[in-house]
Amino acid sequence: MTRISRRSLIMLALLLLAVPAAAQGTDKVQRLTVPITDPARPITVHVSLISGSIVMEAHEGKQVMIEVVPEDDGETKERSGGMRVIPNRSLGLTVEEEDNEVSIGSDYSSRIDKLVIKVPRKTSVSASNVNDGDISVRGLEGELELNSVNGSITATDVAGSVVAHTTNGEVKVSFTSIQAGKSMSFVSFNGDVDVTFPSNLKADLHLTAGQGDIYTDFEFDLVPTETETKSERSGKKYRVELDQDVRARIAGGGAEMHFKTWNGSIYIRKQAR
Repeated sequence: MTRISRRSLIMLALLLLAVPAAAQGTDKVQRLTVPITDPARPITVHVSLISGSIVMEAHEGKQVMIEVVPEDDGETKERSGGMRVIPNRSLGLTVEEEDNEVSIGSDYSSRIDKLVIKVPRKTSVSASNVNDGDISVRGLEGELELNSVNGSITATDVAGSVVAHTTNGEVKVSFTSIQAGKSMSFVSFNGDVDVTFPSNLKADLHLTAGQGDIYTDFEFDLVPTETETKSERSGKKYRVELDQDVRARIAGGGAEMHFKTWNGSIYIRKQAR
């Protein structure tokens, strides 16, 4: 580890130790500033929450700024056997930085309602959450990998490439520009998939909309496909499954773009000029 990155970790540790004192005031939001090893280079942020929303926004600074919004205590719980309740406000959050990579993670004890993370525009992101929150990204330029189990995914005014998968929620993405030749994927099990591309998009589309429809305002050519057959035998039972996705080509074709939803529709929009 270089001297600079080691110094960044030490500074971050001091910041983390200082947070509880600040949290004793009326403002329950806790704030961290993460120094970056080399601010002249793009950075990568990995963030993973068990519970809570993730909001990431571009800013003009060279550091990563984090706001931790804890869960609301809500109504005071009933006493147990006449004893008073001591509020459990464990955040269970860990933040590390090394060589321009920032890792933010929570454990099962965390009681976080929302993380608001402000980063330099040229930042690649890997973000995931499980329960009680959505993922929202705005204004970033880089490779974005966004995964949720029980939340929607929104990426607004982003540049580069996106992989966005969720089980329960919609996927909505709008690009200012895309990385040429880079494959992308947009998947939801229960929700619409709605993506806006620049008007000069060149792509090969792979489309599956189980219970919904597919819409676009791009000119396209359909590509003939063969039905995929899957068969298996289990004891006396024999099962055959026939599946066929839709393939279309925009502007002569280009990078592969995968769109899939089972209970929703797919919208592929052209950016308004």
